[in-house]
Amino acid sequence: ASDIETGYPSCVAFAFQRVFYSGVQSSIIAPTVTRPNYSAYVFYSRVLRSSGDAGQCYQDADPTSEVDSELVDTDGGYINIPDSGQIYRLISKGDQILVFAEEGIWAIMGDDGGFRGTSFQVVKITSFGVMAPYSVVDTEDTVLYWNRGGIYSLIPDPSSGRLVSKNITETTIQTLYNSIDQAAKINAVGSFDPVNRRVSWMYNDSSDYTGVTF
Repeated sequence: ASDIETGYPSCVAFAFQRVFYSGVQSSIIAPTVTRPNYSAYVFYSRVLRSSGDAGQCYQDADPTSEVDSELVDTDGGYINIPDSGQIYRLISKGDQILVFAEEGIWAIMGDDGGFRGTSFQVVKITSFGVMAPYSVVDTEDTVLYWNRGGIYSLIPDPSSGRLVSKNITETTIQTLYNSIDQAAKINAVGSFDPVNRRVSWMYNDSSDYTGVTF
């Protein structure tokens, strides 16, 4: 077939004894009208028995078989998040995979029986998505990232225990943050120092910086 995907995953995470892949910058050779946009897909492997299972993001049984076509709990597969835009990071946090995307943040989790190929949940945490792919920083108890409106932190809601997104610059350095050029924000890079428990971000403050030349 001439309808070929040339993009490839740019982020990987491990959870539920599986490997998760995403971040495909979809680029199709000779695309058909019905072709999927893999930029919004999260692929997951079957439950790992050996290293060969890491690439099996599909079910064991032949889905076209008249004898055995059933999907089972240990099978691999994919999750489509249609309104995510480009997915930038996957982070395993507790009992969930956090999906950091252009148009929001989502959590992928299991139900009472854990994550299964036949049953899982996808929950949207916030519509305040990621502006800078490399600004996402995983600390011991939270994840921080840059958005157009400020620097955001994912923290547990006291009443529900679910993660919520909170702007941490709104009452502190919002004026400074607003003064940073868009190109500098998009290319900001964050890191976490576990000894001093400090998050730092680097960005280019040159007035002529475009994100292309350094």
